Amino acid sequence: MKYCIGLLFFICLSCSPASHQQLTPSPNQKHTDRSINYEAYLRKLSFHLRGHPPRVSEYTELQRIEGEDLKNKFTDRKIDEYLSSYHFVDKMELRFEELLSMRASQSSRHPHYKFEEIPEIYDSPHAAFSTFNSMNHLIRSVFQENLSWDELLTSRRFRLFPIRDKVERVSDHEFFAGLVNEVIEQKHEITDLEFDNTEDRIAGILTTNRFVQRYTNTNLNRGRRWASVVFKVFLCDEMRTVVVNESSNQSAVLDLVFPGQHHSGAEMDPLQDVAMGTQQTNESCMACHQKLDPVGRTYSKIGSILSSFKSPGQLVYERTDGSLFREDVRSIGDLGRKITEQQLYVDCQTKRMWDWFIGTDMVFNESIQRDISKEFEHLNRKPKSFIKYLVSRSEFYQGPESSIDLPTMVANVKAILNNCTSCHQSEGIPDFTNWPIGGSDLSHQRYLTKIQSDMGLSGTARSMPPLNSGWQPSDADLDLLKHWYEQGAPDEEGRTYVD
Repeated sequence: MKYCIGLLFFICLSCSPASHQQLTPSPNQKHTDRSINYEAYLRKLSFHLRGHPPRVSEYTELQRIEGEDLKNKFTDRKIDEYLSSYHFVDKMELRFEELLSMRASQSSRHPHYKFEEIPEIYDSPHAAFSTFNSMNHLIRSVFQENLSWDELLTSRRFRLFPIRDKVERVSDHEFFAGLVNEVIEQKHEITDLEFDNTEDRIAGILTTNRFVQRYTNTNLNRGRRWASVVFKVFLCDEMRTVVVNESSNQSAVLDLVFPGQHHSGAEMDPLQDVAMGTQQTNESCMACHQKLDPVGRTYSKIGSILSSFKSPGQLVYERTDGSLFREDVRSIGDLGRKITEQQLYVDCQTKRMWDWFIGTDMVFNESIQRDISKEFEHLNRKPKSFIKYLVSRSEFYQGPESSIDLPTMVANVKAILNNCTSCHQSEGIPDFTNWPIGGSDLSHQRYLTKIQSDMGLSGTARSMPPLNSGWQPSDADLDLLKHWYEQGAPDEEGRTYVD
């Protein structure tokens, strides 16, 4: 009976004359045949900003509104409401964790964050740490309080959380004790810590406990792992590993890995032997190291806890015109500030949020990049304000044109899912390309729902494939799967299995 009522409601929404009214483009946006109706726009807003569909009452309220002006005011109000929800903060926190290659288990998530309730809510203290730590608190604060995006690199305010139970891990209090010894006395309490703006040894999330534990510093990597994350996240430079020719000159790369030493004819220690075997020099290798090494040096004094000593370095990166930017920095804190002053940083952050909320399948060009970067600056680099601007642009409610026919789309989906099958066959999981999966419509629906959740296609954190998997879906793969699920996950004959 409930199913019939729900189906009837859906049919009413689809057939109602009001549902075919189109959003009115703003004066600088042209109306196209690809505009979506108000109900679809509300659904898209809710999924993108909160990770789940609107409530039935929201659809009902929208249906009762007459006139485009009032409908536009309603959806505008909903944008503010969704951006103020804890669902939005959760979703953005998960996005940023994934960007940092840090992913908390779903069991560690709870809609109401109360540190004191960890024993009842969380599976283990390890899961608790993935949420309650100085890094995650700073990320959540930026989105929740609509702080400047630059705070991720420049913030001097931190909340320190004690470790629950006995866990062999450095606590937030121990981590910051290298700079403020007094916090050790408060190691069993949640402690708010604020440094002076002139403190050069602090750089937002880059000098937080969880970040440092994730990207450890060693005598061999000398801060390069940390530097590569800085380039990837804040300057959109992936710094991919390059396999080089064995015949390359070896002394030049050793000078990069172990600066200040002479290697011709000298005996090398075991670490240098490792470097020799894995980082032999050529132009591709040097192209990365000339950027990584100077930035990595600012991190050289940091071990498992923050150091009281500063370490100078350089910010080096390639401009869009191909020229090399190079400027000295006094410390890690100075580096964080210097990055936020670069146009490449602004363009990188705005393009990433465009990809998150508009999509990689929409037209993007230099003119759009200039427009959104200018608006980002106008909004004082505040993320919620900028995201509201993005989801109010015509591109958000104008879906990409698609001429792909259903059989081709299904064939492409199966080709993607075949990568899952190749890994999971040994676990007794049925072939994802042999439909219906598991032999029945019910099992097919269950597997598709599970795949949708595990691959982060329904607003949840992506847990599959694992980060260490040999195959990772491309942006185009994920866009196709999202589009397919939005159509109801149809088979070749058009039968749908997912609401």
